[in-house]
Amino acid sequence: MNNSQIDAVDRLLEIRQTLEDLSGEAEQLVRDNFPAERNWCDAYRVFDFGTSGNQYDSTFEKLLENIDQQDADGEYDEESVA
Repeated sequence: MNNSQIDAVDRLLEIRQTLEDLSGEAEQLVRDNFPAERNWCDAYRVFDFGTSGNQYDSTFEKLLENIDQQDADGEYDEESVA
């Protein structure tokens, strides 16, 4: 990866952490203030921002996995993800 790509990955990881933090905050707000909504929110994974229980869904987390896998192989190529 070049420096620009490394910087982009670092920022994407920061964004993922922000999504996780916001997800936890949103979940706590619902639990504290709207407890009747908790069960269906948990059942449908409403607070899983950027992720999915379905491995075939296109998600932010999947994007990060793809980038990480290509980098681990030493073969990151912008055209291979188009």
